[in-house]
Amino acid sequence: GFLNYFIFLLDLVFKEYLPSKFSPFIYMGRGNDGLVHYGHGREIAENLSNGNFLIALRGGADVFHWMPGLRYFHSISFFIFGETILGYLLLGLVFPFIILNLLKKYFTKKSSILLILIFLILPIFESYGFFGFYYMKLIAKGFGGTLGWFCLMLSVYLLLLNNNNTNLKKFTNTFFAGFLLIILISCRPNLIPTVLFLNLGFLFLFRKNFYKFFGLIVGSSFFFLFLAHNYFYGGDLSLITNSSSTLRNMPISPILWIKFISQLFKFQFDYDLCLKLFSHISIWINFYEIWLMLAIFSLIGLIFNKKFSKSLKIISLSLLMGHSIYIFYAGVPRYTYGLWLLSFIIMLIYLNEKFKTSIIYNNFINKILNFEFYKF
Repeated sequence: GFLNYFIFLLDLVFKEYLPSKFSPFIYMGRGNDGLVHYGHGREIAENLSNGNFLIALRGGADVFHWMPGLRYFHSISFFIFGETILGYLLLGLVFPFIILNLLKKYFTKKSSILLILIFLILPIFESYGFFGFYYMKLIAKGFGGTLGWFCLMLSVYLLLLNNNNTNLKKFTNTFFAGFLLIILISCRPNLIPTVLFLNLGFLFLFRKNFYKFFGLIVGSSFFFLFLAHNYFYGGDLSLITNSSSTLRNMPISPILWIKFISQLFKFQFDYDLCLKLFSHISIWINFYEIWLMLAIFSLIGLIFNKKFSKSLKIISLSLLMGHSIYIFYAGVPRYTYGLWLLSFIIMLIYLNEKFKTSIIYNNFINKILNFEFYKF
């Protein structure tokens, strides 16, 4: 993880436009969101130190415009690690272990280790966000994406834990799963559909288990703090931020899609509108990216396959809901890394079950995954 971080910094140093080489602020590009998050985090920590709790909770804004999650994370981190991003760096280093534990639930130990080594070293699955360098790069830039994706993976892992626990552990696991999902949307509000379907699906699944059900309800209830903040300090009823519907974040409004579909029903065709819509979609998934389409089809296939658990079906449906919003929002890589990462893992689970009885799998793929090269 630190090696990835250093390589990214080294790349920045040799770019001609950087005026000061290894300056203390090189890890946050001048003029981008990272300095905003860091600055608000410092302000919150300072107000907490001075006992100004109401001003601290304000978080530097009456109504959130930039994503609010990272500033509060920084403020807590400063009390532990000082005025550095060491806390965020350590979270990035722990991230692969979360993925490894999730993989080990569905693959052999050797297969999981091989996959996590690929994640750490080889960019062969980078299109799926399955490459650790990207997440350290987001940390270096000061963006909140890595915090959000970390929370997504850890929450899914907690939701998938077995039932052989004490009632306290059942409550604690689902409480933190719900709470982590709220941190996720505080960093990436466009994933509200994913979080909503995850919560509803697992609440239905846990309906007969009071401790799990109640834990998820309590953890998820922190969502209303954002609305309470915006209304209390700014008299605004924005759910999280007031930037969700800006042209920069949502360049394609639902009205354009309604117009396009209604024209098709009338046997009319607006070439310019069609080009605009599909050019926008290509930011998220291009027509030649068959590998990404395979992930989407795997999610759909898993939902309709009786061999898979209800938990995996809920996760797959939630991921599809998350992907669907990019027909409106800009699907640039840093907004979709973690979504593709979890989709990739679900795709591997689906393909592993689908083809594990095939000759190709048993004679080639399975031996590679288990390091059995001597048996070729």
